[in-house]
Amino acid sequence: MTALQTAEYRQILNIGADVLKCHGTDALIETMMPRLSSLLACKSMFIAITHSRQLAWQNLHSVGLDQEFPLLMERLNQQDPGRTALMRSQSRRRSGVLNSDMIWPTTREPRDAYYTALYKPRDIRHALALSIPTDDDLFATIVMHRSHRDGHFSTRDEQVALALLPFLKGGIERICYREREAQGAWLLEQLRREYRERDLLILNDQLDPVARWPQQSPLLQQLLADIRRGARQPPLFAPDLAALCRQSLAGSGDDRQQYRLGRGGHELNVVLSRYRQGQRTLLVISAPSNAAQGWTRDAIAFSRLTPREALVARQAACGARNDDIAHDLGIASSTVAHHLSAVRRKTGQRTRWQLGITPALLDRVALLPLGRRQKQILHARLLGKTVRAIADDLKISDTTVRNHLGMTYRRLGVSGLRGVLARLSIENADA
Repeated sequence: MTALQTAEYRQILNIGADVLKCHGTDALIETMMPRLSSLLACKSMFIAITHSRQLAWQNLHSVGLDQEFPLLMERLNQQDPGRTALMRSQSRRRSGVLNSDMIWPTTREPRDAYYTALYKPRDIRHALALSIPTDDDLFATIVMHRSHRDGHFSTRDEQVALALLPFLKGGIERICYREREAQGAWLLEQLRREYRERDLLILNDQLDPVARWPQQSPLLQQLLADIRRGARQPPLFAPDLAALCRQSLAGSGDDRQQYRLGRGGHELNVVLSRYRQGQRTLLVISAPSNAAQGWTRDAIAFSRLTPREALVARQAACGARNDDIAHDLGIASSTVAHHLSAVRRKTGQRTRWQLGITPALLDRVALLPLGRRQKQILHARLLGKTVRAIADDLKISDTTVRNHLGMTYRRLGVSGLRGVLARLSIENADA
């Protein structure tokens, strides 16, 4: 086997660096084609991105070929004599180089209908295919062509292609990721116009998040935790939420279904909608935002605490240390730490004083002598949201959020959130 020269490796590195900068498949092959001509003497090239499960085309981009070529290739896909070898390579989920002697045998090409209709009229005789698995769903194939007079692709040509494979895999994965992100962002923008004042979560068929709005929504984080929870983790909303999502994705009936999650007076109405983008199926979960539903849905996490967890949380919020709580309740200090960890996981709170927040205290925010916007901001701060997250949710500036908080503290006669919580606790006890 002939080793590549140092100058050839330099050319490959330069090509690879440019490939990783490409933002689309058209730009990728238009960047590669002139550069590879000096290395491999290619007549034409195309990139086909297919869905791994059905081997169905998602898109196909070509250089040096007429506009009819992609249409014919899609129409004659089942007749391709190299289809079996490509599917075998695809099933192994490994990158590799397939020479035309393996997948388009020379002895068959002149008599084969696929070659006669697709390759011969375009003066294509030899092919070198690079199979590149990008993820569990997509598979890329790059095919370089030569005419009859240029001869077969040699062993040295295969070495060049193998050296390029890591760069091509990285470039195509970045392109596919950008395209998916763009599709998710476009769909999210359309849905935000349709679903006003609702939190939106877009999932793919593997129940992985594609896009969400707002980005820092506690509700969406809790929904994702419920979908991904293990067998031993208690659910926040519904034990079968992942099953409901899969059922909606696989359903053939209505594209939109409504479910009621939660219990004990803290129900949450969600809508599961199925959307198709080409070969992809996306699931959209929408739920009322704070402005539409109030604050009941954010209190669901607090209502899931066990009696012992609620007792430990109340004492920790009042400033008691773990050892003091353990002595008072007659349990080990490690058990107290375990209860506090469970409380933080269920409620999303991180500081000890916030652990004393209960659904009853959150409900009393609505009774404070404050404006609607001040109540929204105060409630969000009590739930642990940052100023930036509140500003993004309400589409106002950080300075406006701070000004509202300052007016809230002055109107209530307190110095900060701890003072607000103390006032709410006193009013709740008096009630």
